[in-house]
Amino acid sequence: MSLEHSPARTGRGLLTEGDVCGRLRISRVTLWRWVRTGQFPEPIYPGPHTKRWTEEMYDNYIAGLVAALERRVVDMTTAQT
Repeated sequence: MSLEHSPARTGRGLLTEGDVCGRLRISRVTLWRWVRTGQFPEPIYPGPHTKRWTEEMYDNYIAGLVAALERRVVDMTTAQT
């Protein structure tokens, strides 16, 4: 992790665009496409040119993905019986 994207630099609990992209292993273009289409939450703006996501926003996104995958597994299992 570079100093630019370290927790000490971004503040505890706030993620930069680079942090989010790094955690999800996606490009900046993909992140903003997901934001634009509602697949990923809009950032908060703590300053006029500063975009951040909270750890909670990120965690909720991941929890939603896990829940959706679990529902698909249950649906697939139910359909097979």
